[in-house]
Amino acid sequence: GVVFLNYDSELVHQFKVPSDCQKIAYGIANRDADVRAKLVNDQWFLSLNKDIKILRYWDIERLNDWKLEIGSLLGKHNVLNLLPAIAIAWRLGMSKAEIDQAIKKIKSPVGTMQAIKKDNLILIDDTYNANPAGVKAALETLSDYNNAGARHCLVPAVKILILDDILELGPAAREIHQQIGEQIAKMQLAKVILVGRNYAGLVRKILLQAGFKPEQAIMSQPGLRTVQGELEKTLQAI
Repeated sequence: GVVFLNYDSELVHQFKVPSDCQKIAYGIANRDADVRAKLVNDQWFLSLNKDIKILRYWDIERLNDWKLEIGSLLGKHNVLNLLPAIAIAWRLGMSKAEIDQAIKKIKSPVGTMQAIKKDNLILIDDTYNANPAGVKAALETLSDYNNAGARHCLVPAVKILILDDILELGPAAREIHQQIGEQIAKMQLAKVILVGRNYAGLVRKILLQAGFKPEQAIMSQPGLRTVQGELEKTLQAI
């Protein structure tokens, strides 16, 4: 058999592969991955370990020049999600053209990292649900949107973040929100609107300590109309 492992995950390295299974590792950050995506001049490319026996029908040298057209998908985490699907498709004998065509058809579900454009504004909607890894990935994606005109950087220079609490985290909730606050503190944001009932105060305290001005990190009552009002005031002041 064959097992496909995400080498960007520390937990995966603890997994013992059965001796009768072939291991194929994929990743972005880990240089030991057999199938790896690299960002070069705002474009994702695929690279392969030449020692890997993954391909049945395709020349490795040719596939190393494979430019990944990820369409409307946003974020490095979505590129990582594509890698095992591509590797498995290769293993099953799909052609490069077939895989490219399939990737172009992928669309994010409603509320999951969708870029909605109107005039000179772009709203990135990631409101469907939240978990620690997903929120951190969304923040990283927003942080990477810096250079207007670059392929993966489509938003204007002014960035506004609206953030709610992550629910059902149990005893780890405070620590996780602390980590999220520290990540936001490193970002270049015009304003952060915090609507969480439990941890908005904690996140705001972290931001103020990091140098955010009080008017840059505000706590708002939950509710669409309230948040909409805060957002409209911010946009009018720009």
